[in-house]
Amino acid sequence: MKNQVNISVIMPIYNEEKYLADQLKALANQQYDGSWELILVNNRCTDDSMKIAKDYSASFSKIMLIDALKKQGRPHALNKGIKMASGDAVLFTDAHCIVAPDWLNKMADALSKYDFVAGGVDIERLNSDAPNRTQPFTGSQRKFLGFLPFCIGANMGISMKALNEIGGFCEEAIIGEDADISFRLQLAGYTLYDQPDAVVHMRYRESVVGLLRQTYKYAFAHPFLYKRFRKHGMKKRKKSRILKGYFEIAKHILTWMSKTPKEKQLCLRSMAANWGRIMGSIHYRVLYL
Repeated sequence: MKNQVNISVIMPIYNEEKYLADQLKALANQQYDGSWELILVNNRCTDDSMKIAKDYSASFSKIMLIDALKKQGRPHALNKGIKMASGDAVLFTDAHCIVAPDWLNKMADALSKYDFVAGGVDIERLNSDAPNRTQPFTGSQRKFLGFLPFCIGANMGISMKALNEIGGFCEEAIIGEDADISFRLQLAGYTLYDQPDAVVHMRYRESVVGLLRQTYKYAFAHPFLYKRFRKHGMKKRKKSRILKGYFEIAKHILTWMSKTPKEKQLCLRSMAANWGRIMGSIHYRVLYL
């Protein structure tokens, strides 16, 4: 018999009216014999997201609705949720994703033995028309930015003990809070455990413009992470890699008309990532290109 853990599921919400109902339905259909709660955090929604959430809360008693209105940002919303959580462990997911039917059971089983758990991510179900279908970087098998493994925030589990020890999420992070907390947990001695069968179906951006904005934002966080963790051994990107990247961009631009749509998209994503690192370096006053 599996060990049962009291679980709090925390999901921040910012203008997710288009997809929220699908995720709430999936969460409401979770079968878990242990005690659990779902904490939905309103982070300055201006659409009908919270109306949808209230409609579900009327028939699903496990839902708690709270506000995180002091400032916009996922880290602030997550920390507000943690303060209200009563579970021994916390699961984090996103409103634009859909959890698999056995997600809660499998993540809870892992959290009965481990303090830090990375669930699996599926990109096929929700992204047939998305411009990008690259498997996201998550789990213990690869180092993120050449430093330490990383757990994506859309499918992350952490014991309350570990969260209290490291002080929750860093609210200085504009983006990249999942990488930041992953690094801090491991530096505090917690090992990242993989539970790939606990799947979250992730939804990608539906337009090339949306994809490029997301790529820029992710890269904008890299200088922030470097500034915080260079004292722990995080290195800058190698000059040879930086120069090779710029050379590839220049080569693509010079031969743009002969490129396939996929090659053009990859070039635009590379440009967005490089621009993000440049602007992040300026914002955080640290050189990480």
